[in-house]
Amino acid sequence: MAAKIEESRQHHAAMLTCTHLSQAKKWSYVKIMHCSKLSMTHVHARKDHNDPEKCILPLPADEPLTVTMLNDVMIDICSDHSNSLVIALVEADSTIVYYNIYPGIHPPDLPSRECRHDHT
Repeated sequence: MAAKIEESRQHHAAMLTCTHLSQAKKWSYVKIMHCSKLSMTHVHARKDHNDPEKCILPLPADEPLTVTMLNDVMIDICSDHSNSLVIALVEADSTIVYYNIYPGIHPPDLPSRECRHDHT
């Protein structure tokens, strides 16, 4: 992997992410995992038992991301669970922003009919 993340900072981000998912969002399954190959902590979680398991990579928000790093995580951590990765960027004030990352290029979701405006 091109960039090394300080393990204690990444573990702290993982703990905050797990707490947010299990306590604030009430997800039923949240588990912290460690990938020794990448020396990274990640989270496997699902909202309830019927939902597919998500692979979540918690990171401090000021940590630089590279395409190589994301590709390594997708291959080594998420390949068995999902075709996508959720990045949880954790700010110093414990604010967490989640981003869905997919391999390749995907078109954005179209806005709902109520959001479209007719300018005629």
